[in-house]
Amino acid sequence: MSQNKTGKPALPAGRYLKYAIGEIILVVIGILIALQINNWNENRISRKKERSIISEIHQEFLKNKDQLAFIKTKHQGHLYYINKVVAQFPIDSKTVNLDSVSHFMRMSFADWTFEPVQGRIEWLINSSNFDLVQNDELKDALLLWQPTFEDYHEDEQSALNFNEQSLYPYLRKNFSQTINLKDERMKLQVLESMEYEHMMLSRKNRLRAILENDTNELQRLEELIDKIILLTYQK
Repeated sequence: MSQNKTGKPALPAGRYLKYAIGEIILVVIGILIALQINNWNENRISRKKERSIISEIHQEFLKNKDQLAFIKTKHQGHLYYINKVVAQFPIDSKTVNLDSVSHFMRMSFADWTFEPVQGRIEWLINSSNFDLVQNDELKDALLLWQPTFEDYHEDEQSALNFNEQSLYPYLRKNFSQTINLKDERMKLQVLESMEYEHMMLSRKNRLRAILENDTNELQRLEELIDKIILLTYQK
């Protein structure tokens, strides 16, 4: 027995190598499967977060669409009535219908500005979450939002500044608080003055700049809002 050793015979070196390679392959396959599952899970979480963000943006711009439509009707109404005033130039204070002029003026003066809801879009654009958005057309539209809004807002701000700095001080100086042209303290000659015509025409021109300017800021803003609403719609 000392000469003929007993026990399990040793495996050939080639078979050891095959077993080792097989075990390595199994480990690699296991790692790849784990990575694939992890990537799938992360992608699922990312898509869920993207859908949530897009839904919030959609709701935000539905509100902006309604608000802009409301503000637009206010500007249009003011322009309609200031045109009524301007159509009577030059005014003859002795023959003009004072009640009509009073009414037209009162309906022409108010401050309305579009103040969009943009908390989510600002947060999205200024964070790494912007990369979650897969639709390149939507990303381009979202990036266009701020410059498009600012172009439109400049015209509204110009009208607001004119009202605060020029128009309202002029009205306070020359008219009663209710613009009652039959007030016995009222000097009707003011309606015939060049300054009055200049103020009314300036008001008209600033409203036209908001609604009807050559670069169509309002139209471009409306179209962009509609586009973002369409691109963020989810069934």
